[in-house]
Amino acid sequence: MATFLPQESYILKLPSEVLERIIDLSSLIEEKKDEKHQFLGWSYPEHSCVHLKSIALCCRRLYILCAPFLWKDKEFILPRQDDKKSTNAAVQMATDILSKKALFQEDYYLGDYVHSLSRDLTSGPHFDLLNSKLMAQLVCNLRALRIDFHPLPRSEHYGLRYFAEYCPQLNQLYLNHCRDTFNDFLSLVEHRPPLESLTLTNCTIKESTLEKLTSTLKPTFILLQQVLIEPPKKPKTNSHLIDTTNQPFLHPFHYQDTQVSPIPPRLLQSLALNNLSQLALTTDSIPSSLLTQMTLSSPHLEKLSILLHDLNPYHVQQALASISRLSRLNTLSLGFKKFYPVTKECDKLPCHAPSAAWVALAKHLPLLQLLYISATRLVVSCDFISALIETCGSSLKNVIIHNLALTQYPHAALEEDEETIRDVYMKECTSITYDIKDWASHTHDLYTFEQAKKKGFDWFSDTDQVCYIKGFDSLE
Repeated sequence: MATFLPQESYILKLPSEVLERIIDLSSLIEEKKDEKHQFLGWSYPEHSCVHLKSIALCCRRLYILCAPFLWKDKEFILPRQDDKKSTNAAVQMATDILSKKALFQEDYYLGDYVHSLSRDLTSGPHFDLLNSKLMAQLVCNLRALRIDFHPLPRSEHYGLRYFAEYCPQLNQLYLNHCRDTFNDFLSLVEHRPPLESLTLTNCTIKESTLEKLTSTLKPTFILLQQVLIEPPKKPKTNSHLIDTTNQPFLHPFHYQDTQVSPIPPRLLQSLALNNLSQLALTTDSIPSSLLTQMTLSSPHLEKLSILLHDLNPYHVQQALASISRLSRLNTLSLGFKKFYPVTKECDKLPCHAPSAAWVALAKHLPLLQLLYISATRLVVSCDFISALIETCGSSLKNVIIHNLALTQYPHAALEEDEETIRDVYMKECTSITYDIKDWASHTHDLYTFEQAKKKGFDWFSDTDQVCYIKGFDSLE
């Protein structure tokens, strides 16, 4: 009978640091590698759990090296109140899991490995403060925290203060439906975690707290969506009499409170004083003057998402000029809208800039990878798309521009006088066409609404006449 000698494993002779790097790179989720140009308030998990498990099962040493990656990104969902525990399933509390000793490493608990934690608490408005406090104590090495709360307002705080207190390395925070009635956000100012990224959606925050937060913590990535200013004191309302148990939440519940207010312009301006790398204000439209101040305060912006409500051609041209000075910009989302944050109503607007302003913008953003422009009318010349492609080259992978209006008699010079700019724009508007055949080039990337619909692009409306789409069809 033949005898089989154990084969020597050359890979296990490598230093642990090298093996860790191999595990790290080989288990990265492929889709994550192509998302660097996108706005991602939350980008976890980073590694494929299936791939990591395959490596970990090979031997004890590889398991020990894989353990930090296997437990690095965790997500816990709060059960519904009416959920029943299966008699056949060994369901454990999240805190029970995190408090377990790590296998083969007696000095570590599983919670010690957790660097990003996502908590889904949307199943009900019942509170979990004791669980939150214990969980925060168990993940003391936490870097990134995401919590999605139930939309109903609470009668006590949200537990954010526990993570601010017990997680001193917390540098990324993503909160959804968190209301600042009980000064949750003030705990961030008090404990001062090294916050670099702040994403708030459907939240309220006290004005004084927001001012302190941006000046004290100075995050370099800020994404705000449906964020309003919480009144200084809790108002007296009859919201407890409203039966919301069987109603779909079409809007965040805090918008039923008429005392909330939009973020004042001076605070929006202060957000950019920290030399930001990324800024997204998706539901706060601003004037060009504020955008100019923001770009001067954060000249190294790499990603920008903004809404403009200016109608004066001179001011719109100034706004485009301020964006063109952002030499590191790789992602730009620009919408021409007047947004009303409290009511969530929105007026879509045309872009009143002469075509030369768009050509100038296209020539000054060589690092652009993603471009999204939304307007009811965007007056451009044939040179605009050509300049965009020539400047950015192959790096510009994804583009959507709504409602391109081709002017047949463009004014090539970039004027500076306010009255002249207005006259040029008005004159160009007299010769616009929405016929794709009138374009000299790039017609294969131009679509009418019907053509885009047939192609499978479902994010357009019947008001779109001619749209420029590049790259997104590869994502189907």
